[in-house]
Amino acid sequence: MELPKISVVVAVYNSEKYLERCLDSILNQTIKDIEVICVNDGSTDNSWDILKRYSSKDTRVKIYTQENKGAGAAKDFGLYQATGDYVAFCDSDDEMPLHSLSIRYEKAIKENADIVVGNYEEVYDNGKRIVSNIKNEKDIPFWWIFNSIVLVNKLFSRKFIVNNNLHIPKMHQSEDRVFMTDVFLCNPKIVTLDDVLYYWIRHEKAKQCTLSHRFLEQDYFDRIGSWFYSINNLLNNNIKEANYLLIKRANYLKGLFNDFPDNSNKKNAFEAIQQLMCRADWSNDYELFRKIWGLSYEEFATLTYETYMEKMNKKISDNKYSTKNEECLQPKVSVIVPCYNSSRYLRECMDSIINQTLKEIEIICVDDGSTDDTLEILNEYAKIDRRIRVLHQENKYAGAARNLGMSIARGEYLIFLDSDDFFDLNMLKLTYMKAKEDSADVLVFNAYHYNTETKDLINVPWMLNTSYLPNYRPFSRKDIPKHIFSFVSTAPWNKLFKRDYISKINLQFQTIKRMNDVYFVMVAIALAERITVLDQKLLFYRVNTPSSLQGTISESPTDILYALISVQKTLVDYGIYEEVEQSFVNLCIRNLVYVLDSVKTGKAFEELYNLIKTQYLDELKINNRSKDYFYREYYYWRYYEIKNKTVIEYLFDKLMLERSKQNKNTSIKPEQKANPKPSENEVIHPKSYKIGCAITWLPRKIRGGIRCLKEHGIVHTWRRTLQHLGFNIELDKKHDFGLNKKPRKPRVIVSLTSFPERIPYVHKTIETILNQSVKPDMVILWLAREQFKKKEKELPKDLLKLRRYGLTIRWCEDLKSYKKLIPALKKYPNDIIVTADDDVYYDKDWLKYLYESYLKEPYYIHAHRITKFYIEGGEYKTIPACQSVYCQPSYLHKPVGIGGVLYPPHCLCLYRDVTNKKLFMNLAPTNDDIWFWLMGVINKTKVLVVKNNIPVPKDIEETKKGPRLSEINDKGQNLFWKDFRRILEHYPQLDSVLRKEYEHMCDIERANKVKSELKNYDYYKSLKPTEYRAELILWYYNKTNKFLNLDNPRTYNEKIQWMKLYDTTPIKTRLADKYLVREWVAERIGEEFLVPIYGVWNNFNDITFEKLPKQFVLKANHGCGWNLIVTDKDQLNYSDAKKKFDTWLNTNFAFKYGLELQYRDIEPKIIAEKYLENSNGDLYDYKFWCFNGKVEYIMVITERRKGPKMAFFNRNWDRLNMSYNFEINQNKIPKPQNLKKMIKLAEKLGEGFPHVRVDFYCPSDGKIYFGEMTFTSASGVCKWNLPEWDIKLGSLIMLPEKQ
Repeated sequence: MELPKISVVVAVYNSEKYLERCLDSILNQTIKDIEVICVNDGSTDNSWDILKRYSSKDTRVKIYTQENKGAGAAKDFGLYQATGDYVAFCDSDDEMPLHSLSIRYEKAIKENADIVVGNYEEVYDNGKRIVSNIKNEKDIPFWWIFNSIVLVNKLFSRKFIVNNNLHIPKMHQSEDRVFMTDVFLCNPKIVTLDDVLYYWIRHEKAKQCTLSHRFLEQDYFDRIGSWFYSINNLLNNNIKEANYLLIKRANYLKGLFNDFPDNSNKKNAFEAIQQLMCRADWSNDYELFRKIWGLSYEEFATLTYETYMEKMNKKISDNKYSTKNEECLQPKVSVIVPCYNSSRYLRECMDSIINQTLKEIEIICVDDGSTDDTLEILNEYAKIDRRIRVLHQENKYAGAARNLGMSIARGEYLIFLDSDDFFDLNMLKLTYMKAKEDSADVLVFNAYHYNTETKDLINVPWMLNTSYLPNYRPFSRKDIPKHIFSFVSTAPWNKLFKRDYISKINLQFQTIKRMNDVYFVMVAIALAERITVLDQKLLFYRVNTPSSLQGTISESPTDILYALISVQKTLVDYGIYEEVEQSFVNLCIRNLVYVLDSVKTGKAFEELYNLIKTQYLDELKINNRSKDYFYREYYYWRYYEIKNKTVIEYLFDKLMLERSKQNKNTSIKPEQKANPKPSENEVIHPKSYKIGCAITWLPRKIRGGIRCLKEHGIVHTWRRTLQHLGFNIELDKKHDFGLNKKPRKPRVIVSLTSFPERIPYVHKTIETILNQSVKPDMVILWLAREQFKKKEKELPKDLLKLRRYGLTIRWCEDLKSYKKLIPALKKYPNDIIVTADDDVYYDKDWLKYLYESYLKEPYYIHAHRITKFYIEGGEYKTIPACQSVYCQPSYLHKPVGIGGVLYPPHCLCLYRDVTNKKLFMNLAPTNDDIWFWLMGVINKTKVLVVKNNIPVPKDIEETKKGPRLSEINDKGQNLFWKDFRRILEHYPQLDSVLRKEYEHMCDIERANKVKSELKNYDYYKSLKPTEYRAELILWYYNKTNKFLNLDNPRTYNEKIQWMKLYDTTPIKTRLADKYLVREWVAERIGEEFLVPIYGVWNNFNDITFEKLPKQFVLKANHGCGWNLIVTDKDQLNYSDAKKKFDTWLNTNFAFKYGLELQYRDIEPKIIAEKYLENSNGDLYDYKFWCFNGKVEYIMVITERRKGPKMAFFNRNWDRLNMSYNFEINQNKIPKPQNLKKMIKLAEKLGEGFPHVRVDFYCPSDGKIYFGEMTFTSASGVCKWNLPEWDIKLGSLIMLPEKQ
């Protein structure tokens, strides 16, 4: 068979979306004598199925698969499967021009070249295209090889590669740079072409899925290491290239250092880059060095990592705003930054905010439940810049985070920035000055898109399109009604909003997952009376990073529909819809097309497409519009397609359109169109395969029967035969063990080891593992070659038999007890590893409990048995294994191997040094449990004791007779504490982590103890005033599961607790008294607002019931809720009523529910009041929440007899999504006619108090009656439906001086 001219190697990982295009572009090359070697690198999507289909259709396609090892390993494997004279590479999400390979091949043959290099073209999602330039720099031969080290634009002589024994390193990142360095050092003959030979498709929204775009910590080490390797090798003979390369790419290396995760390994990264920088000759580029690193070359070269970071932090701190708190009370701009898992770019974002030339700002950062270091970074910045306020909430997405920040904002203007962007240092100054100059409600400015990898700045015309605007500023929708939604994007981050204007129209972001800014921005633009613009690009928006706060559109495709319908409804409510209808319709189709094009899953696309087609084209009034109604013909035709085509027709036409664009110079021939997809059976099993199966069926069955007879005997074989023939025969249950037969990802692998003295009995342990109720996917026994030199020949038959049921025996070097985990971590990094010991019987549910625990909490290490560490007298001590555990996952749980330990996949739970043989054999040669545990602690991984744990497996009797493992490993010495301290000395950060964890565990256990102790009324009544604070903190934790911050209270609930202790004045006691308060009310607003009373008594026996009317209300004056409503005196149970009031009168309400001390000194009495009700038999209770004498909110309580329901309104009677402790009344509640009067009365009574709730009734007689004044609503433990209300109301309370 004639060998191909060219082998094309394609490494494939999760590229199902682009793979077919890639393969088509290779197979349709003008040169046909090629082979395509595809190496599947453990893809988890449908990539492998696509490869099998292409392989069955075209014999030139050869496919291989391997476990995920990274791009480097996949390319190297493919390289050495190649048989062509020349080798080319192609990434599985890119494409080649049809003439690419033939041009390269012809040049190589003509010039007898070892390498042919051409240009490549970067193609971006937004249509931008950039052509590389491979020309040499003057006097620097071959500089371009290292400036652009990708393999895909080159053709290599396979003979040259084989003769020089060149290999691509097994790396996830930068394998190309290492390989090209090795190639260059072999002095190849290199020729160049000016042609574009490759299309590098920049799939910016899907980078995390492909081989080349993994950004784990190891990837950064790979990148830095590749530079180290390249420079070290070049300096020997190519000093010019090395020097020029370092200077030209110094900024790139600085970026690598900045982006490196903030942990202990960043020091190693700094030291490596520092060495690289010091190898270059900077004599002609001192200023460039200072600009990049912020220091002179001489100073930088001598610094340690700690000193460098200290200097940089000081530099940041020196530039920061340091002023007195009172000067920050009136910020000009409130900068609101929602943050979710944005630690990678957060420092750059925060630095560009705090260093703004406009200093009079406040910075409100809302952490949206981040799981990385985002919150720690925010708190770090807040410590050194008093303008920063950090809020935290559970993950509720960007809309809720922005609303929370807005609720406490005090600036004249608001701006909402994303935490992965960065900004021109004059941005706030310029925009604020322009907004003030034009007295603008909204200001819009321009921005760049910023490509993180290439550092390119991309102009985006739709960010601000001034062609639609009038020649004057400011303007409003009345000036451009047909284009009010056309000149600007729906993003909030390039806009300045006047806070008073936003508050006036009561505008908030929607709390949906995606597109939550559409409603806010479009409504703000539509209603603004004064809009201005600043056509300067002042913001840098990252476009090649998945948005951290937003989920993908595919997860919530219909959010855009909800957002647009909400905008439409608001426009209708304000009576301006008809005025802006054309602009709104164009906004809708533009956004609908954008979302359709962004959806990544078929199910989500179909759901969204059908909803738009069948419902929302009508609801959004897009249907039946002429072509002229659309501002761009393109959107008309997109609308026409949606309206008239099915999902399949629409997608097919879109696919054909995209293919025609990609092959615009080559028409698509009919035979090139995709054939209908063959069935799975046809692809995998051709006719020849089926015929072969039929011929060999009988011999295979006979061979299987003989094997079954040998292994299981005649009874089991006979039953098995009958079962195959269709009889319902149950097999012997003793044979129902082995491995899991169903696909499962990640796999569960049980790993253990043994040694010669134990090997005769280890099969007993393994049998119990194979007999688990939840089956493992693999069971691996690791044995040392040094201990079993004859390998299988030395192993007992009972053990070898278990291989038939799934046992795998692997050979490795002698790592002592470390063998049970280290080799498995290296070979199976993507699977769950469960370690077991070799001398016990495991319960049948042992693995089940571990696996179920992992499914609930996948980020912990899980163990049946632990040793609990604690600290006493400053020294570490332990409680023997399984006798005690902490109440939650903890760093202080050391797993004990005998019980079984589960390690999650990807080795993310363990520090990267875990497999460093030199370290663990030096620090803890015989104590693998300690080493694995502390590697988890360094990596911030806690240990969880599984529910229903089985801490003490049954011993195998025979193993007790032989020597103990500790006797074999360390000759009986107890090295536990010695090894433990040795590891702590090597990793000093461990001691701090463990001690902080112990303090934390003690706090939690104290709190839980308090929670479990029933503290009753008598206990609180017996307290001394000096004990109130401590007991209130514990009571608050008991009720809310939150620690009470009395030193710096911020929320409503916290400030109520503070006022209980430090603002309980005599006047509050007087006004909490339901009898004495009447005198105060009469003085302030008049007696006519008091509910008439029939009498006041000191005890129940004194009440003159005969003088009371048929209906009345009895109240105790010294508490809350102590009321008895009597609708028919003849039906009153006097005995029950007496018991109630006798109990109430003998109880001091101050100690009943959380130390409401304003009730403490009230003299108990009973009041009889007039019975009030509305015409419907209910009584609306209007509760006015006053802050500093101003009514901010109104709560209405209804249906008290059935079960109270509440509703909240603002002063304008707009209903709010606000409630606590009670069910929300969803019914319409009419606005009371005398609302303004009640507000005025409430503010008169609330004057002089930081906060008070004033209650009024409006019964059917139309009069206003005063109810009560409450200073501690719900005793300060309101369970708000939205946590932001707790923050917002708290911000309204200005605490007085302590009393």
